[in-house]
Amino acid sequence: MWGEFPRIEPGFEIETTDFVVEKPKFYSVEWKVGFGGSVSTAGKIKDGIMYFGCCDHYVYAVDCLTGKEVWRLRGSGSFVEARPFMDGDFLYIGCYDGCMYKIDTRNGELVWKFRTGDRITASAMAHEGKVYFGSFDNYVYAVDGSTGKELWRFRTGGSIIHYNPFCIRDDIMYVASYDRNMYALDVKNRRESWRFKAGWIIGTDPVIDGNIVYFGSWDQNMYAVDITTGREVWKFRAENIIDDLKPLIHDGIIYFGSVDSNMYAVSAGEGKLLWKFRTGGDIWSDAVHWNGLVIFGSWDCHLYAVDAKTGKEAWRFQTSTRTQSPLEMAEQIIVEPRFREKTGSGGKQGDYGPHPDIDLSETVYSIRSEYSGREVYGAGKKDYKAV
Repeated sequence: MWGEFPRIEPGFEIETTDFVVEKPKFYSVEWKVGFGGSVSTAGKIKDGIMYFGCCDHYVYAVDCLTGKEVWRLRGSGSFVEARPFMDGDFLYIGCYDGCMYKIDTRNGELVWKFRTGDRITASAMAHEGKVYFGSFDNYVYAVDGSTGKELWRFRTGGSIIHYNPFCIRDDIMYVASYDRNMYALDVKNRRESWRFKAGWIIGTDPVIDGNIVYFGSWDQNMYAVDITTGREVWKFRAENIIDDLKPLIHDGIIYFGSVDSNMYAVSAGEGKLLWKFRTGGDIWSDAVHWNGLVIFGSWDCHLYAVDAKTGKEAWRFQTSTRTQSPLEMAEQIIVEPRFREKTGSGGKQGDYGPHPDIDLSETVYSIRSEYSGREVYGAGKKDYKAV
């Protein structure tokens, strides 16, 4: 099952001219994950229990103090990237099988699952008895939280894969893009405040602490940027790309992983390395702080807990298999997108709208591309190599 991100929304016609880049380029990544014990997110903690999904088709509940399994529930596909959403005693998590699962955290039993037309890597949210989430089938869904019955759906022009909510402070929204820029957008006055260009793709979610916004990039750097001016305060270079995760900041320390297999602890003020902890696989997972421990997942099929101050391992939890999940990624850079002529009701000859020349059927995604590159993370491989 393949998909693209970030999403391109040809049908989104609200007036946003202040936000348009003069010479637009669209960057997309297609990616595919196979079966294995790899962990792409640490998950969520409630009452001392960590809940997370895994590429081995299981959702796990693990005791944060001992690292012992409390329960596991098997789905019919891999649980990749989607963070669990907790609502009372229930957990909602999306799956590669195209279903949203509702699980009773008290016993690990399935309450219901709702099927969409494609994989789900987006996180859900619940509000007033309704559950909302997106899917790679291009729809946003609203489902009754009690019965799992669909209430409505809304079709967009591209896949919906949001891992975390957008980062907003004082009406400024900070948006990471595959065009290598971090944007600060004034959502009230509808204009760009500033943009910061990294050396390569920015695929992490930004996080704000004080007057600094922190984010990582495929150029191997973790950046600290002034939220007012957009100027670099410091950058820390890892040994390989930083992607997919949201940095954790706690007590003046920023924690983040990298494809180089390390979890890093860096001083948030100066960007100085305090410690790094090496695992046996790539780290795409967010880190979570709990009771003096930093807990995170690794592609090496383990969940780790290390001391937040020293980086010393407290425990590790192995998933059901030591076989790492195969992961393939392909980057595309699309320039000067062609636009389709409007036809049908209201359409006139020569009247063009903001519709890039792409096929957005539910089974085909094709675009005109200037560059295409394919990267493979084989099971057990440590390096990011072009093939």
